[in-house]
Amino acid sequence: MRNKLMIIAGLMLFAAGLYGYLQSDDSKKEEEVLFVPLHTYHISPDGDDENAGTSPDLAWRTPRHNTKCGDVIIVTPGNYSEWSWGKISGCPSTSGGIDGAGGIYAVTLLCNSTSTGACFITKHIEVLCFVNLIGFRLKDIPDVSDDCKDEVIDAK
Repeated sequence: MRNKLMIIAGLMLFAAGLYGYLQSDDSKKEEEVLFVPLHTYHISPDGDDENAGTSPDLAWRTPRHNTKCGDVIIVTPGNYSEWSWGKISGCPSTSGGIDGAGGIYAVTLLCNSTSTGACFITKHIEVLCFVNLIGFRLKDIPDVSDDCKDEVIDAK
C-alpha cells in the first residue's frame, strides 16, 4: 500500500512539474521578440519587374522598385547581373524590426538558400547604400564605404 501511495505521489509531483514547465514555456513564447519585416518581397531569375513582388509566384526580376528601410526581399538562388535599385526611403523605419518600434536603417536582401553564394550578383551599376546582402556571392561591386557616409537619411 505504501508503495502505491509513493507512486501516486510521485506521479502527482511529476504532473505538477510538467504543468509548470508547460506554463513557463508559454510565458517564454509571449516574451520572445521576433524580427518583423515592414514588407516582404520576392526576386527570382525568372521573375518579371511588372509583377507585384509579393510572393514567389509574383516575384520581381530585379530590385528596381521603391522600398523602405525595414523591408526584406527574399531572393531565389541564381545568377543576377546589372541590377539597378529603386529608391530606398523611410530610414530609419518607424515600425517593424525587432521590437516593432522600427529603427531599421536598411533594406535586407536574403538569399533563400542554405548554401552561401547560391545567389550570385555579377555586376552592379549603382552604389549600394542602405542595403544588407545576406548569403550572396558578389563580383565587380564597387566599394561603397565612402560613398554612403554622407547619404541623407529620410525618416518620412
